[in-house]
Order: sequence, then structure tokens, then C-alpha cells
Amino acid sequence: MENESENRKCALKIYNLIYDLSEDGHTNNAITNGMLFALSLHVLNSSFSINEIIEQLKKLFGTIKGEIGKIEDGDQVELSDLKPVNSQWD
Repeated sequence: MENESENRKCALKIYNLIYDLSEDGHTNNAITNGMLFALSLHVLNSSFSINEIIEQLKKLFGTIKGEIGKIEDGDQVELSDLKPVNSQWD
């Protein structure tokens, strides 16, 4: 992974920010909307070509679709901030 150390530091800061926002009483929906807005600005201000952005969005869509496919009808989905998304981030 390129810039692994920098990516790790950034991920930890984002993880801590999400925790702080939820502790301040912000809803998951508000936090998600803020993150998507920030990501959108980053993508727009980046030097990525349109084709690169489309390729990454297709990969992300495939990952999300695969994960959703693992959920059975009627299953309760619980989002938890008690453990890191990646065990290397703790």
C-alpha cells in the first residue's frame, strides 16, 4: 500500500473524529453525510481523471454490494464503534 504510514495516521484521526462526533450527540446519518461531503470535495479537488474516479467507484460499489449480499432478510445490522475497522488501527 502506498503511503501506508500516512494512511494509518489519517485513518486513526478519522476514527477518533467519528467517535468524538458521536459522543457529542451527532447522529450516524449526520456524520455519514459530513464524511461523504468531505470525500466529494477531496475527489473534486484531486488530480484524478474521471476514468480513475469511475473505476474506484465501481470497485467500491462491488464491495458494498458483496457485503450487503451477506445480510439475510430480517437481520438486524448493528454499527459499532467499539472496535476499529482494521485491527492494525488499534
